[in-house]
Amino acid sequence: MKKGFTLIELMVVISIISLISAIVIPKYNNVTLEAKVANVQANLSNLNTAIEMYKLKNEEYPDLEGSQDNLGEFSNFYSKSKMPDTPSFEGGSESNNVTAERTDDGGWLYFKDEGEIYADLPNGAYTGDSTNEIWNDESSSPETSSSQVETAINPSFENYTISPNSYALVDAGSIDGWSTTATDNKIEIWSDGFLGVNAADGNYFVELNATQVASLYQEIETTPGTTLTWSISHRGRTGEDVATISVGDGDETIVLETMTDGNTEWGTYTGTYVVPEGQTTTTFSLNSVSSASSSNSVGNFIDAFSVTAQ
Repeated sequence: MKKGFTLIELMVVISIISLISAIVIPKYNNVTLEAKVANVQANLSNLNTAIEMYKLKNEEYPDLEGSQDNLGEFSNFYSKSKMPDTPSFEGGSESNNVTAERTDDGGWLYFKDEGEIYADLPNGAYTGDSTNEIWNDESSSPETSSSQVETAINPSFENYTISPNSYALVDAGSIDGWSTTATDNKIEIWSDGFLGVNAADGNYFVELNATQVASLYQEIETTPGTTLTWSISHRGRTGEDVATISVGDGDETIVLETMTDGNTEWGTYTGTYVVPEGQTTTTFSLNSVSSASSSNSVGNFIDAFSVTAQ
């Protein structure tokens, strides 16, 4: 007489299979997602190398926008006939499109002036982790991302290009994220190394007093109760300069730090700020207090301003 499995035996087997599945399937999914991320990052590394090689030979960065199906001369430096695809992700599809504006549609985000390229994907496209899933050393979505909140925009003044070894007075409307209290609405940008002053971060920095004593400020969307961590670099121009960083709702502000630095090196300041109840827009303001120069248009270099939410 044949004997089958008892109900208890079947339940034990099913339980064991379920347990194994609960352990193995997430690990398999994680490996798959990690492989997709690694694939994008490997392509980014190859593209960055090819872009820099092109620049060395041609003394300018290549035109890539809209040229993904035929890379022309650039294919001599990148060993493919077209841009690589970014893998498909939830809500999107495989794409090799090249754009100069963040769309989160897949493909590549490329800024020719700086030779910078990113994956044009929303943070969290693969893992769902919009904080730690990053592309090519991005600390978050590029500043053109429509979803960016509670982070500083254009923290090192890199979105406006000026000639090497020079400075420029620029209308604040051309500088992403930043505004000024100056009556002429001018912001003064310096390139790295101009008059012997190196940027604290990136290729550019600003002088707080452009044509007059003034403040620079940035308004950031915030969630009440959030703890914001801020950081900034400050340096004097002709001697010891003094400036403050303050924060508030735009009407009432408090001073977070008084920054006093000479003209030989950058000082870095950091701290935290808890967004008060009801404050959905938080204003960070950089204010000139004094300068070693007697001129109202000299003093207080600013760079590497960052704000992140905890």
